[in-house]
Amino acid sequence: MLHYNLRIIHFNYPQLHREREERNYYQLERDRLSTFWEGTKRQLEEGRAEARVKDRELEEAEERHQTEVKVYKQKVKHLLYEQEHNLAELKAENMVRIQNVMMKYAVKYNVYI
Repeated sequence: MLHYNLRIIHFNYPQLHREREERNYYQLERDRLSTFWEGTKRQLEEGRAEARVKDRELEEAEERHQTEVKVYKQKVKHLLYEQEHNLAELKAENMVRIQNVMMKYAVKYNVYI
């Protein structure tokens, strides 16, 4: 019986050796895939974090832009008001000057206006 067991062991040794090599190979493959998976997962998380940061920066830039546009609109509105005010003053001054010139002309030439 012992001889029979030794024959089985001797007969199965190449198969056992091959199975150990396969097991080692698959364990290495599993480890490689696991490492690749973790690295890819980390890269994905980093990419998502970068995208969130870029989105936040874009939103902040848009808010700043809207604020700047609002400020410029207020400045333009103020400048238009100033221009209208100055134009009204100039018209009033010119009307006074025209009336003064007309009065001087009327006095000088005895013309009634």
